[in-house]
Order: sequence, then C-alpha cells, then structure tokens
Amino acid sequence: MAPVTKFFELHTTGDKIPAIAFGSGTKWQWRKRGRGEEAAGTLDHDLLNVISTALKSGFRHVDTAEVYTTRAEIGEAINNSGIDRSEIWLTDKYNPGWKVNGQPHKANSDGPYNSLLKKHGNKWKSYKKKV
Repeated sequence: MAPVTKFFELHTTGDKIPAIAFGSGTKWQWRKRGRGEEAAGTLDHDLLNVISTALKSGFRHVDTAEVYTTRAEIGEAINNSGIDRSEIWLTDKYNPGWKVNGQPHKANSDGPYNSLLKKHGNKWKSYKKKV
C-alpha cells in the first residue's frame, strides 16, 4: 500500500506541496564540516543513504539550504531513486548575507532543480538585537 500524503495547494499555480518534508539541515552541515579537508567535495554516504531511505519510505518533499551543503547528496539520492522528478517537491533556501571563510556565500545551481527557492533569513540575529 502506498503511503497517504497530504498536500497544500498553491492557489496561484495549482502546485501541490507535500505537507511533511524530510529536512537535511544543521546536523548534516556540522557533520560534513567535521569530516576534514580530505573529505571536502565528496559525498557523505550516510546522508545519501538516509535521504534514499526517506524517499523509499514515501517522503516526496525534501528541504535543504545552501548553507547545509547537502545539495549534492539530495541530487544523487533523487537521481538514484527511480522516482520521477515531477513527483518530488524540493525546497531550497539561500541567504546572500552568509559568509563562508570570510567570503560571501553565493547560491549556485549544482543540485537538482528546485520546486521552490526562497530567501533563508536569519531572524535569530534580529531577535537577539531586540532582547
């Protein structure tokens, strides 16, 4: 039996966004940063396996952001899943204000195409300033 998926429908386009997404966030970002220079630019196979398992389990909405550095694993998992790309909703985020090694971190298109690309704001800093 196929998993039951609830959707939100965008009234302006008719696109249907799966209500529950698989996130590839902060834990993986820190894990990848801790792998050392020799692993830079290589796939994290544990992450690849987790994303592949999520897709096999019925997830059809995957969330990432450029700062997470998980785009390559997500792209590989989607490409290897056998699931038609049109069935997977991919949300990606960018923040033009973030810096990596003191340099502006720029959005790129190395990963699979996005269903939704949005600005990843840093509300924590603005909140912190108010306190």
